[in-house]
Amino acid sequence: MFNRLATYWVTILAGVLLAGAVARTQVRITAPANGDVSPLNSQFVGGTAPAGSSVVLYVNGDASDTVRVRPDGRFEFIGVTTPAGPVVFTAVLRSSNGREAKDERTMHVIGAADSLVIMTRTEPIASDGRARIPMTVRVLDKWGYRIANSYFATVDAGTLMEQADDEDPTTAGVQRRIVNGESVLLFTASKEAGEQAVKIVLNALSGEALYTFTTPVEPLMLVGSADATATQLSSSGDLSDVKNGHLLDAGFHTEGRLAFYGRGTIWSDYLLTASYDNTRRQDRLFTEVDPDVLYSIYGDNSTIDYTAQSNNPFFAKLERNRSYAVFGDFNTGLSQNELARYDRTFNGAKVHLESKTGNADLFATLTDRKVVQEEIRGQGISGFYFLGKSDIVAGTEKVRIETRDKLHNEVILSRLDKGRFGDYEIDYRQGTLFFKQPVASIDVNGNPVY
Repeated sequence: MFNRLATYWVTILAGVLLAGAVARTQVRITAPANGDVSPLNSQFVGGTAPAGSSVVLYVNGDASDTVRVRPDGRFEFIGVTTPAGPVVFTAVLRSSNGREAKDERTMHVIGAADSLVIMTRTEPIASDGRARIPMTVRVLDKWGYRIANSYFATVDAGTLMEQADDEDPTTAGVQRRIVNGESVLLFTASKEAGEQAVKIVLNALSGEALYTFTTPVEPLMLVGSADATATQLSSSGDLSDVKNGHLLDAGFHTEGRLAFYGRGTIWSDYLLTASYDNTRRQDRLFTEVDPDVLYSIYGDNSTIDYTAQSNNPFFAKLERNRSYAVFGDFNTGLSQNELARYDRTFNGAKVHLESKTGNADLFATLTDRKVVQEEIRGQGISGFYFLGKSDIVAGTEKVRIETRDKLHNEVILSRLDKGRFGDYEIDYRQGTLFFKQPVASIDVNGNPVY
């Protein structure tokens, strides 16, 4: 009796399991595929089920629509409205005996742009001015899926040089195209040690990558030249009318030049730059590459740079990351102090020490020049702006645009430093300034601009 009863219940249980298995095979979703990603909020859902039966479609648990299965055993839901984010389609088939069969498919509908993700190098980079730094920028929705659309993003790379042209010169800033939610940017390493941030702005979204540049390791190189001339002259008569007659004066004359340049790593991680030229005497500080001057082109991808800036015959600089000691042309750099601003350019010695906790500067110089500060109100034009002084020492000017409070003139609302050639032209002899863009007289709030 017990064995017969056990057999009966086993038979019933097997029947229930078999009926469930059969029911599950009665409806099946064939589109979309499981795990699909789509940018569209209107989807097609199709599948198979017994002909003539009714199938109810649920989207994320909410009933969406009901269709009758065609004679060929297929059903279709066209233009199903789907929200952004994870989506679960559930097709439910209910038979006449009350049994229910269902099948599910999951997919993701891409939402609006929610974040910028920047992938790039994180280890320190040598500041050799040559290394290439790739950066991948992705636009993601709030669920971390890449946006399929294309955008223009504004890139602020600071002193880093991008290996691409501005794709929209009519828009302020450097524009880069992000296609299908992703773009690969390429930068050239800085020539200065320290930290450099690259900022990406896309509408209301922004991202930033911070690079750390260290002193590069370079092989020690030294080049130099020397020449000398000695003459013994004997002359008579009046040479006053002869051009450069003093060169013909009787006696022993000497003339010569000694020059060298050296650069390389010493003590494993210190970079030394040294230069000497006994004919180097110029009444200017910080020689710059003038875009209006024709320089020799050697055809070997070389560039012109001034690494030994000095109006003195001797120059030396020892540096390690952001700390250095220099004898040559330098700027005091005390421009961010609120009560003791001292921003001047000299030739002499300077020591700069910098760490994560603070920095210190020590400098010494001898000079017979005086500093003159001119405040000129913007006139809404590019120039000319007359400085009131002439015979200015070349390379010593500091030009900035300041906006001040209209009620409290001593309050500076904004300060923007300007650079020669890129922002303005200056005539040192005449004492005139000409800007590349007009300088407004007031800002949008009526505050005066100087």
